[in-house]
Amino acid sequence: MDDILFNLNSDLILKSIAACLIGFTIGLEREFRNKPAGIKTFALICLGSTLFTDISMSILAPADPSRVTAQIVSGLGFIGAGTIFQSRHVITGLTTAAELWVIGALGALIGMGKYSEAFSCLVIIYLYFGLSHIIQKLVFQKRKFYMEIIVKKKPHIAMIEDVFNENKVFLKQKSWRKKDKHYKVECSYFVNPVKNQDIKLKLKNLDFVVGIIN
Repeated sequence: MDDILFNLNSDLILKSIAACLIGFTIGLEREFRNKPAGIKTFALICLGSTLFTDISMSILAPADPSRVTAQIVSGLGFIGAGTIFQSRHVITGLTTAAELWVIGALGALIGMGKYSEAFSCLVIIYLYFGLSHIIQKLVFQKRKFYMEIIVKKKPHIAMIEDVFNENKVFLKQKSWRKKDKHYKVECSYFVNPVKNQDIKLKLKNLDFVVGIIN
């Protein structure tokens, strides 16, 4: 028993600690934004990737250790797909899925013993998070909106889209269905809040618009 305790792989322990630290750091950003995957999920995925990569490096020829890494990528694709949701015709969770994919790659780097590369990538990711947030807030000033518009007749659906086009707003998603005697148009788009209010006001002033839910 004492031999087992003293023969612990200190390198693997160091890798595991580094993996949990990186996973926690990336997951903290998702946790802060109340996303489905947080500090526990990211830490465990990073640790799992690290352990699988470390195991694969101990595989001797003629076996191919790269096949283990390939399975990590496939497995993360499956987990990432589980974080993507579609609600009211608006897709969410893509960023979380992408981060899960990246955290797996960082875990693989740690498993290979490339600590400096892994932590350098961590710094780059957070610098990009900060930069993208500034750009979205100061340059684009856009948010995602979802709107339901009830119109009287089917030809009015195209006229609704014309209102968005006149205001240079691209409809990311649009669908419609018949509701009782009228038609309900559902659409999602990116625009700054002020312009969204202008569009909403214009739509309300149209005589063929029965109601708006925003």
